[in-house]
Amino acid sequence: MLSEPREAGPTTALMRKAYARWAPVYDVVYDKLTEPAARAAVEAAVACGPRILEAGVGTGLSLGYYPPTSFVCGVDLSEDMLKRARAKVLRRGLRHVRGLQVMDVCRLGYADARFDAVVAQFLITLVPDPEAALSEFLRVVRPGGGIVLANHFGQSNGPVARVEEI
Repeated sequence: MLSEPREAGPTTALMRKAYARWAPVYDVVYDKLTEPAARAAVEAAVACGPRILEAGVGTGLSLGYYPPTSFVCGVDLSEDMLKRARAKVLRRGLRHVRGLQVMDVCRLGYADARFDAVVAQFLITLVPDPEAALSEFLRVVRPGGGIVLANHFGQSNGPVARVEEI
């Protein structure tokens, strides 16, 4: 595993700044909104096998949904989000979480075919190059493994649309 972040360009710097601002309130805003989809994504990933990469792990909202027999690694572009995920792992004793690293999902620092499944929740529409991210997911998942995407579609108007725009 790599310890240094791997950069894609200036867009990643902007994303890091945005997530640094969101990190303190992320769980409060998104926990209950994303829980059903997150639980379903985890269930689908676990059905592929125990070795799972959670791409865009953020603050680790779904890490507690994995069974203790799993082996979960998480990556995120934001160190601010990962600090919260690491604290959550320690506080809850989530021993199945084996690593949380700063990493660009378009340039994963893992060997080919390392995971049984890759999970990307609410991420793929935010990545500057979704095709590159999907290619990386395919590269690091074993043949016959799974790629699980959970996504949302933005609201066009109303209070939710205003929050999403902010």
